[in-house]
Amino acid sequence: MKYSDLKADSKELNDVKLYLENRWKEAYQINTGYSNQGVSYLTYGHSGGIAVMLGFIGASEWASKVDWMIYSLICFSFGFLLVGCFLLFMYFKTLCDFKKFKQDRWNFLSGEMDYEKLINSDNERISKSHKYGVCIAIACFILLILGIIFSCRGFYVHLA
Repeated sequence: MKYSDLKADSKELNDVKLYLENRWKEAYQINTGYSNQGVSYLTYGHSGGIAVMLGFIGASEWASKVDWMIYSLICFSFGFLLVGCFLLFMYFKTLCDFKKFKQDRWNFLSGEMDYEKLINSDNERISKSHKYGVCIAIACFILLILGIIFSCRGFYVHLA
């Protein structure tokens, strides 16, 4: 069904207009909802780890001599940088999706695309796995866990 085939003031036309108005909001919330919450947790974890390790290494003589503490600081720092990379990736991915959505919407309104193809391209775009973003987020989480493990190992080495 093309846009030009819809009758003025029909239920189908109103449904299509409602779809076009609300679809981007839904897609944006799906893309950014959970990632924003996850990014904030990872940011707090890594920045807190950096602050604690820097304060601890600076305050105690033995901590600066234990390699595990330095490894922990490196993990927290690199993880913090990866969180920034993840934010950039998600920003550009959302921007690219929005441009494609606008182009598809324009193609539909100009009659170059039918309604079913518009819906299918939207669903495909939203359901695509963000492989790179997921890999970056998992790497951030692994670095957070490694930083915690290395700092615990450093305490154990000191106490043993």
